[in-house]
Parts: sequence; structure tokens; C-alpha cells
Amino acid sequence: MENSLIGTQSGDKKNGKQSARIKGSIEMAKDKPGGIGMISLYGANFSSDNDGSFSLFYSTDQGTTWKTVQKSETLTNTLQKFTYIVNEPGNIRIKIVKDKGNRINIDDIEISDYDNPDGITRIENSLFKIYSFQNELIIESLQKSIFAIYDITGAYINRYEVNGNIRIPLSAGVYLIKNLSDGKTIKININR
Repeated sequence: MENSLIGTQSGDKKNGKQSARIKGSIEMAKDKPGGIGMISLYGANFSSDNDGSFSLFYSTDQGTTWKTVQKSETLTNTLQKFTYIVNEPGNIRIKIVKDKGNRINIDDIEISDYDNPDGITRIENSLFKIYSFQNELIIESLQKSIFAIYDITGAYINRYEVNGNIRIPLSAGVYLIKNLSDGKTIKININR
């Protein structure tokens, strides 16, 4: 914990008796084996503070370098749950950094193991990510893009305009996902 403490005061937003009160950052001291599937946590501004935000990072090299999961997640004065899909195998640790505001509370951090039941294929560039997780196709796009889904024979299934994240439940099978904005097509397998 850097410039942080375990908060038990009435102004600390928490589920139960305590939460982390952060002015700087908190990070895991040791790696978690089994990788990371999803990270969920609760966050809010401390007491009557406002304009707080945090960023979430993970490391695959014992904290030498950090990869961004979420940058500048804005908090309110009500404790709310945030969930992020990471899906990274190996030994991993996470770090939460307060970006803005005076003090923030973070509580009930849960990290699931890396889950590869679908033979996850993860396609990623600087503007979008496409992967399968828990029998769903997940598309994350940093800019407005249109994606078309086809079955393995090339038969059109549907198209989606994505500006952010979308989760699409699909039956088991192999699918072709085409980014109509840049023309790239990938093949992804979804197993039940």
C-alpha cells in the first residue's frame, strides 16, 4: 500500500467493516498463480470527497511492467461494482492507482482464475479486441466500428455496431468475425 490504509471510519464506503482507503495505490505483494479471468471490485469516493477515479493494471513479470485493464474509472459517492475481463494465463498480480480526487475507497476485490474452456482466441490491436469467454463472443472497441458475424460456411448471422463493449451469446461452433470498418476477418471457436 502506497499512501493508503485500511479504512474503518463511517466515511469509508464499504461492504462490511472495512475497505481500502487510497490516496496513492495498492498492489499485490505476490503473484497469483492460475492467471486472471475476471476482476471485480467495489469502488466509491471516500466520505464527501468527489471527482475520484482509479486505474487498474496487471503485471505478468512480478510488477516490473504493468498492462492497463481500465484507465480512469470515474467513481461516485455510492459504492458500486465494477467488473473487467482480463483473461490472461500465468502468474499475475494487480495494482489499483487513484488517478483523481483526494481519497477513494476500494472493497471486495475478487479475481477469478484464467478460464480457457472455449479454447479462447484473443485478437487484439490498438483499437479493438475480439475473444470468447464463458460461451460468449466479446468485442471491445475503442471507436465506433461495425462487426459482422458469419458461421464457418460464410452464412451471415448478424451485425453489430460497437463503441465500447458488447457480449454476444452464441451456440457452440466456429465463427468468422469481420470488422467492416477495416476489412479484417478472424476465426473464433466457441465451445459449450
